[in-house]
Amino acid sequence: MKIGIMTLWGAFDNYGQQFQVYALQHFLRKNGHDAFIIRYEYKKDVRKKKWFEYFYTIKYIFDFGFICNQVKQRVYKAPVNSIDRRFDEFANINIKFSENVYKNIFELQKKPPEADVYITGSDQVWNFSDQYKPYENKIQAFYLNFGKDNIKRIAYAASFGKEKYGKALKKYVTPFLKKFDMITCREKQGVKICNSMQIESKLTLDPVFLNDKNEYLKLIDNVNPLENERFCLVYLLGNPTVVDYKKIEQYARENVCKIIFVPGKGFHQNIYEEIYPTPTEWLWYMNNAEFIITNSFHGTAISVILKKQFSVLPLAGKNSVKQNDRIYTMLELLNISSEHIGLEKNPLSIKTNWTSVENNIKTLNRDIGLLAYINREEKV
Repeated sequence: MKIGIMTLWGAFDNYGQQFQVYALQHFLRKNGHDAFIIRYEYKKDVRKKKWFEYFYTIKYIFDFGFICNQVKQRVYKAPVNSIDRRFDEFANINIKFSENVYKNIFELQKKPPEADVYITGSDQVWNFSDQYKPYENKIQAFYLNFGKDNIKRIAYAASFGKEKYGKALKKYVTPFLKKFDMITCREKQGVKICNSMQIESKLTLDPVFLNDKNEYLKLIDNVNPLENERFCLVYLLGNPTVVDYKKIEQYARENVCKIIFVPGKGFHQNIYEEIYPTPTEWLWYMNNAEFIITNSFHGTAISVILKKQFSVLPLAGKNSVKQNDRIYTMLELLNISSEHIGLEKNPLSIKTNWTSVENNIKTLNRDIGLLAYINREEKV
């Protein structure tokens, strides 16, 4: 079948986003489907706010933590973002995109991508503010409000990235959700939001788990950026996080490792030398590290798939509860010890039954039955 995927794409320093884009499309193509990413320019499809809508953002003026983080990002973002990590090269080789580029929802509705199935997800495709009016175009796009009614619509591991939707936003999106044939969410919070709209949904893993370790290792057959050195990998995104660098150094010393630091999403620090690998080099570093320390959801997920010992640093600040739920849900679904959260224990001292984790992944994927659902002849 021909399958068009709506997701967040176009990253140049977010390895997790790049691999979740790759994962679902690769899995579907490996199983005989003509899957492709719909090139929708979602970042530009936002109308200008009306004067009274700016009152919603005034509260951030009084959020000292938010202001500090924004200043930090803007100070370091330009030099870090100017480094070419060759994400485009990886995408051109490994990801199929639609021939057409869609600049807005109107172009999607006027000449929709030809497909038998539309899938939205994964990542935070449904993370919208309750002050949603400026984002109505994006909402319609990621809720698949385009194309013929007889096209199957599936949400796969869609994430709301928040604890709840406001009343008005729920009223706006409910008609779109009712057109879906299958809805799965990546977090427990997402299932609760769907339930609050009387929409049936199931909890599932991120699509990076649809491919096993061997599939990812095929991408790094000819990659070897570092020879004969023991190292731990620190991969941090630019989200507010409390990082105990002394603990990291302690664990590196205890395990006779050098520290390799990879920043993503505008993150920058002046403690360790930073490297800026390509996606495949990043995957090589993940696979060959003695252990991994990250605040990234997908960094954690890839660590699990590669069966690497890890510690995940919870995000801090106002949005930490809703942002951390995706990691806590994943670890709970896979029955992975909460000892992996934080730096209280040396990652290599934590016992993990990887055979059990792998079986849990297979069971969860089988129970959702994405391929079986796609292959059903009738539309619900």
